[in-house]
Amino acid sequence: MKGNPLLRLIFVLLVLSGVAWPVCRLTMQPTASTSSAAHPATSDAKTSDAKTSAQQATLHVRVAPSPLHCSIKQGGRTLLTDAHFVATGEYRVMAPISRGDDLLVTAEWTDGNPHALHAEVMMPGHQAPLQKDYWAGKTLEDTFPIEEHPPSQLP
Repeated sequence: MKGNPLLRLIFVLLVLSGVAWPVCRLTMQPTASTSSAAHPATSDAKTSDAKTSAQQATLHVRVAPSPLHCSIKQGGRTLLTDAHFVATGEYRVMAPISRGDDLLVTAEWTDGNPHALHAEVMMPGHQAPLQKDYWAGKTLEDTFPIEEHPPSQLP
């Protein structure tokens, strides 16, 4: 761009401020936290509905190679740990799962080589288990989404 350096500087500052203004407005919106604080009854109702909709489900994890530590948590509750070891690289447990809340899957290995983890959640009302595969190096920390509504049943 040719021209006066002062005009170029003013032009660049205008473009940057034009981009920074919407970003600043999005990140500094206090109304979102105020609206949730203004209606605590609805958020409490959602939380109590999620707790009452907890169902017994079977969690099954297969890992290759076996990790040092493996766990699955939901909402701060630990559902699966190393204590649920079934066989080499395999864990299984029945635990209450709340629909709509994601599971947090974590695992740790001794080396940084590629490792595979396959997680299955078998819930009542689902024809097939929910499944997800993960690839990780030394550590894995990822989510496993749990649907709020079961898929429609086929006749």
